[in-house]
Amino acid sequence: MSTTTIRPTCAFEKITPDTAKQMLGVNHANRRLIDSGVERLKGILERGEWMSDSTDAIGLDIDGGVVNGQHRLTSIMESGITVEALVVRGVSPDVIKVIDQGQPRNLAQILQMQGKYEYASDLASAITTLWRIGNDFEKTLPTAHKPTVPQLLEFFDVHPHLVDSMRTAVDVAKVLKGLSRGWLAPYHYIMSTVDPDAADEFYSKLESGAEINPGDPVHALREKIFANASLSKPEAGSVPAAWLVKAWEADRAGKSLTKQTLKYQYKGARAEDFPKVSNIEFDPDGAILLEDEAA
Repeated sequence: MSTTTIRPTCAFEKITPDTAKQMLGVNHANRRLIDSGVERLKGILERGEWMSDSTDAIGLDIDGGVVNGQHRLTSIMESGITVEALVVRGVSPDVIKVIDQGQPRNLAQILQMQGKYEYASDLASAITTLWRIGNDFEKTLPTAHKPTVPQLLEFFDVHPHLVDSMRTAVDVAKVLKGLSRGWLAPYHYIMSTVDPDAADEFYSKLESGAEINPGDPVHALREKIFANASLSKPEAGSVPAAWLVKAWEADRAGKSLTKQTLKYQYKGARAEDFPKVSNIEFDPDGAILLEDEAA
């Protein structure tokens, strides 16, 4: 007696919100749905980033159960947007054990693959940070709002000269270990939009420590960073970046600062909003505008 092996089929299919709902109705063995992941995917659909030929198929097992694509189908259903997608039907239910074991490509890897950026990893971090600054996510970046690689690449197209600030950031970061290149570069870029000569001078003094005295905001920032680096649990990430912005603002205003008066309350009852570089704002397309231009 012979047995017939049923092999999976694969085809591009139009998936409407109703189709997605029907597929999810047989979703009998899958991981817990993560709401923030669904919201992020809905953003991808709404921005038109969905690509039907991405090769990442919706997978349905021999009973029609969803083994791959639960979050995508939910986002289609909730967004009301119809898409075309690759659908593989008739796979073994056990395939769910080996799905999503690969390593997704991130922005740094995409930039490295382009082969034209000396500090691709740091540049990727700087692009992401600049995007966060422009969208008021300096403190934290909620998963639901985490930008996609296409979003960041499109954003980078608006800010190609961020690359020019990378060398400055690299030089300063060699001296001040507590300020990362991923924060230094975007703030140099933003500050240069306000006043390029002042931004270069501010960063030059920050790197060298020359021509500064106690009371000078740059002197206070250097002392703050060096003191922080000596702690067993130093402040990291956005907190030193907040000190950077506060020192810049004080310097522009001709105000005096010391290590003790240069403060930023990140959390708690007296938590502060993240400081902003004055006289600039981001337009809806992500471009930086000076205050008079925005008006």
